Amino acid sequence: FARADAANYLQECWDRQGRPVQQQLMQFHYEENQNSLYHSPEPWQVRNSKSTGSVWCNAEHFFQSDTITAGDKVYVSKIQVAPNELLIQNYWRKELAAVTESMVADQPFEIARYAPTMLLNYFLQHQSSAESTHEANCAVYTLSINKTIVKLYIRTTDFLLEKVTTTQNNDILGDVKTTLTYSNFASYGKLSYARTVQVEKLHGIRDSISISAVALVESVTPLVDKPVGYSVGKDAATNPEVQVEKINNHIYFLNFPQTQSKSTLVEFRDFFVVIDAPFNSKNGELIIGEAQKIAPDKPVRYYTFGHHHPWYIGGVRSFIHHGTTILCTEKNIPYLQFIASAPHTLQPDSLQMQPKELVTKVLDSTTTISDGNFEMNIYWIGGKSKHTNDYLLFYFPSEKLLLEGDLAWIPKDGVVQKASSTQRALYNAIKELGIPVQTVSQSWPVSDAYAVKSVFSFEELERSINVE
Repeated sequence: FARADAANYLQECWDRQGRPVQQQLMQFHYEENQNSLYHSPEPWQVRNSKSTGSVWCNAEHFFQSDTITAGDKVYVSKIQVAPNELLIQNYWRKELAAVTESMVADQPFEIARYAPTMLLNYFLQHQSSAESTHEANCAVYTLSINKTIVKLYIRTTDFLLEKVTTTQNNDILGDVKTTLTYSNFASYGKLSYARTVQVEKLHGIRDSISISAVALVESVTPLVDKPVGYSVGKDAATNPEVQVEKINNHIYFLNFPQTQSKSTLVEFRDFFVVIDAPFNSKNGELIIGEAQKIAPDKPVRYYTFGHHHPWYIGGVRSFIHHGTTILCTEKNIPYLQFIASAPHTLQPDSLQMQPKELVTKVLDSTTTISDGNFEMNIYWIGGKSKHTNDYLLFYFPSEKLLLEGDLAWIPKDGVVQKASSTQRALYNAIKELGIPVQTVSQSWPVSDAYAVKSVFSFEELERSINVE
C-alpha cells in the first residue's frame, strides 16, 4: 500500500492506543503465567512461574511492580523506564542491577508484553525509516531497534495493534523470534487496550498475561530512587580472547576471560580432541585456530562437551563447519540437530555462510580415545551428577587428571566446607568408577570473583565430603 496509507494506519493506531495517555499514565493490574528456559537437567525444559503486579505507563515512562510468591515467601521486583534511564531492582536484591546502553535501547519492545504504548511512539517517531507492507488484513511496519528486527501488525479494519514480533540473535540458537499477540480489546474513555497478551517464544514456549483494573492517572510516585551519579554502563566489548596454558605435551587449557571458563585442547599423535567451547562460534574458531598454531597438520577430529549448557556446548557450530565429529550422548542429538540447523542470518557465522552436515558419534558409558601411546577416557555419569542428565567426565590415566565442568566449589582460602550435592556426586562418581584421580580440573568458574579453585586435588575434594 502507499506510504500515505501506511502513515495513516500507524497514526490511527496511535490515536487509539497511545494518544489518550500522552499527558497521563495508563494504570493497570496484571496476572502473568510465564514459562522460561533455565539451567535445566535437559534441553528445552521450562520453569513455570506465576506473578501479579501493577504497571503505570505512557509513551516515555514505564513503572512496574511485580510480585512472586514462593511458599511462604514473597519476592518483589521493580522497574522504572524513562528517556535514557532504566532502574531495575530484582526480586531478591536490595541494590539496583547494572544496566547497559543496549538494555535501555531494548525497552520499547521488551515492555510491549504489558503495554505497547512506548513501542508505538518509537515507530511513530521513526516512521520515515520504517518499511511498510500489507499482509492478512494488517498494515505491517518493520524497524531495526538495537540489532533486533521489530514488526508491528496493525489491523486495517479497526486500526488496533494485533501483534508484535521481534527477531533477535542468540549466539547458540540463532534467529530467535518472539510473537506478542493482543486480544480481548476493551476501552477506557478514548483509550483502547488489550486485556489479554499471548507470548509465543522459542520452541513453542508460551506465556500469557491478563490485564484488568485499567484507569488513567495524572502521576505516580517513583518505585525506585535514582542513585546520585546514576549512569548507564557501556556494553561489554565483543572481541573474544583466549589465553593458552600448556600443561604438558598433550594437554592445553584454553582460558576465556570473557566467559570465566576454560576449554581443553588434547593433542594425540595425528589429531586433536577439544573438550568444551563456550557460548559462541567466535570462541570455537579461536580454539580451532590455537590447535592449528600448535600443529598445523593435525585436524580437530573430535569435539565433545561436559554437558549441554552454554559454557560447554556454545561453540559447537564452528566444529560442525570444520567437519569435526561431535562426541555426545544419544540424548543430545536432537538438541545438536536444532543448533546445527538454526538460521543465523542476523549475525552469520561460518556454518551459516557455508553449511555442513552434522556428524555425531554416540558415546558409550565409557569411551576410550587412544593413539596407541596417549589415552583419554570419557565417562557418562548423567543424572548421577545431580546437575544434568548428559553429564560427562574426562580422565587422563597417565596424568591421573580428571576434567569436569562445574560440580565442585573448593574455596581458594583453603577452609574446608561441607560438600554440596553436586560436589558429593562428583566424589561418588570417582569412587564408583574406581579411577585413581590425583588432580581435578574444572571448566567453570575460572575467575577470582568466585574465590574458588579451578584446579584442586582429590584429597581436597575428599576432605569436603567428611565435613559434617
